[in-house]
Amino acid sequence: MLPGKYKLGRFESRKGGTTGAPITVKASMPDTVVIQASRVETFSIYHSYWVFENLIIKGTAGTHHAFHISKNADHVIIRNNKLINFHSHIKSNGSQGQFPDFGLIEGNFISNDSIRKTSQPTSPIDIVGGHQWVIRNNVVTDFGRSSKKSVSYGIFLKGNSINGLIEQNLVICSQQHQSGYRIGISLGGGGTGKAYCEKKNCDHEHRHGTIKNNVVLNCSDAGIYLKKASDSKVFHNTLINTLGIDAQLVPTSAIIENNYVGGVIQARKGATVQRKNNITSAWGWVPYAETIAQYGVRRVSDYHVKYPTIIKKWQVEMAQDVIRWFGKWVADSPLGLGRNAALADFVNVAYGDLTPTSLSLLKTDYQINSVKKDFWGNTRNPDLSWLGAIDISNSSCDVTRKIHNRMAFSKDKCRIEQ
Repeated sequence: MLPGKYKLGRFESRKGGTTGAPITVKASMPDTVVIQASRVETFSIYHSYWVFENLIIKGTAGTHHAFHISKNADHVIIRNNKLINFHSHIKSNGSQGQFPDFGLIEGNFISNDSIRKTSQPTSPIDIVGGHQWVIRNNVVTDFGRSSKKSVSYGIFLKGNSINGLIEQNLVICSQQHQSGYRIGISLGGGGTGKAYCEKKNCDHEHRHGTIKNNVVLNCSDAGIYLKKASDSKVFHNTLINTLGIDAQLVPTSAIIENNYVGGVIQARKGATVQRKNNITSAWGWVPYAETIAQYGVRRVSDYHVKYPTIIKKWQVEMAQDVIRWFGKWVADSPLGLGRNAALADFVNVAYGDLTPTSLSLLKTDYQINSVKKDFWGNTRNPDLSWLGAIDISNSSCDVTRKIHNRMAFSKDKCRIEQ
């Protein structure tokens, strides 16, 4: 596409490309083509081998998806685009028993300028069903809708999907605004109705998924959430100012290794996890205060409906506010030190500087042989291993660099004495 601004309604694919000749829609130079969306969906892709690259696509208060991928749209690539102001910017699901496989979402900037006023799901990367999706090197920020009880996910794979890879992403749940419960990355999401799961089988929301080398910041709920996600691998992630890693429900099983977790690692309701060589910012029962408070808030949310003669809606909302405040106060108190401790471990999280205040904090002798790269795509030092997403000896600790240049490796190093 030539440089310029374009108004577009809904575009629907009528045929697909091939391995050697995909159908490509792109700007020759990034940031030169702006598409103003006006319909519920902008690009509806139902065929294989489409590529979208270097585009800026802007939605409105009512636009749902910049991309809706469905049916047999295998091998779709969405790379190095800016997608602004949609409910769920990239949506993939099945139709007539067909689910897209082998999708690649790479190097995109995805955000909303304001809270979405909708009852529709608000999850920027929303993948239901499919095999071997790769979600790599994206920046996802500021997602959520206006309801205080709503739950939104930055990235999820669910619906009996298989062999997904989520790596090298920067997810900032709240940077410009906050609302409801925001979760960074998930295998399983909030679950899927049977009619929408691949093969109509929801026994597993996801199988054999990997979450590695991601940085997740400022989430009011879990940084990483596993729900009915079997044989999951969670390696070398950095979570700060979140509730941590939450795994729940049979048949969830996970190996969780070499992560820095601002918060706690929980296995609940039959989930099984193997923990090895992780740092958590809190210990004991106190760090669970916010989690317990979240449960309390949800538990009382319909009391005005159950007991209408004695409890009013405004009383429920007041009780929820008190529960939230108390849970946060306990977790951030000298007893809990959950979020405060994690923030103190790095130079300036608010400005994206994840230089550790102490080198010894993240050094480790334990290496995961299968994890060769770090958050930036740089090769990890084979002689010196670091917990979390960033190889401090080889890479930059300024994660904001990824916002401005997602398709280039950062060779700048952390400014610390080695």
